[in-house]
Amino acid sequence: MTNNTKKPDSKSIDTPTERPNTTNSPKEIAIEVIENGGFETGTFAGWQTIGDTKIETSDFNVNPAEGSFQALVSNGVSDSGGSVSESDLEDFLNFTSGVLDGLRNGDVTEGSAIKQTFTAQAGDILTFQWNFLTNEATPSNSFNDFAFFSITPFTLELGDTQSPIFVETLATGFNKETGYQAYSIAISESGTYDLSFGVVDVGDNVVDSALLIDNIQVGLGHDRTEPNDTIPDATSTGLFGEGAYTTSAEIGDNRNIAPENDVDLFEVMLDAGDRLIVDIDASNIGSELDPILSVFNSQGVLVSQNDDFDGLDSFIDFTARFSDTYYVGVSSFDNFDYDPLIEGSGTGNSSGFYDLFFTINSDVA
Repeated sequence: MTNNTKKPDSKSIDTPTERPNTTNSPKEIAIEVIENGGFETGTFAGWQTIGDTKIETSDFNVNPAEGSFQALVSNGVSDSGGSVSESDLEDFLNFTSGVLDGLRNGDVTEGSAIKQTFTAQAGDILTFQWNFLTNEATPSNSFNDFAFFSITPFTLELGDTQSPIFVETLATGFNKETGYQAYSIAISESGTYDLSFGVVDVGDNVVDSALLIDNIQVGLGHDRTEPNDTIPDATSTGLFGEGAYTTSAEIGDNRNIAPENDVDLFEVMLDAGDRLIVDIDASNIGSELDPILSVFNSQGVLVSQNDDFDGLDSFIDFTARFSDTYYVGVSSFDNFDYDPLIEGSGTGNSSGFYDLFFTINSDVA
């Protein structure tokens, strides 16, 4: 991997099930939004829980991502309960035995989780915000506790003790946190999905870690991201200053143009001196996409570009000379010269799914 942040296992999350047949219209089904996705009932209404879970307010010394409430899932013990064994946790989540150990952080000993079932259509976007907190050493190789989420049929890590974005925290009972991070996933096939969030102990059951979750939503048809081939239609990452953003998408899902000529653009705001790191996984996770990464300023001028940093996958490490809105473009080889202001202006030769990782570090010396 080319970024210190641990990435998901080698599977695409752009398609929680089978990829859609782009020659046919999506199957029409009833839509059910995430129930109590912001936990604003002050309870876990709509969710099933196991282990140490509770609803927190700003009294926890971390403000909710939105509203007045947030969910805390811990691998410790409190008045609300205690962590359960790895086998009980996997049974609760309907995981095959060994899935959590399979994330390769070490021997999972215990943990807690919440889960819910929801229905979505192809093209919908699942979004949420998460914050990983820990008392473990950061980084820790032997006790690499981690937070995860699962959407049928994939289980993916959100954060662990190796994360490069930890800061000191006043959160009750913890000394470090990543701060709230945004995550979004494109749903490629209409259907019903099991969604879960959890946190586990690795290597011991003594030192605690936790996951804060908030603002879980499913964007319906009007929120779908395609086409996002031009600067005016770019997908916002919500990044302005230090933070991280992760998403999964596909080159080839804009039905207005040939699949290989599709481009995805993502908007970030940088101050002069901010360092933007962008890492893409495509070929390395089994996709047929041979990706190119590009960065444009607000006028559409190319300021950075990379191809084939890690095998066929690309990587950008860019420090902004000027404060501006910048746009990160994903295209396929050899679509180097597309115009980010004109849809379908370039020509590529591949298409497929990818995972994309943004990190912004401010005040880089």
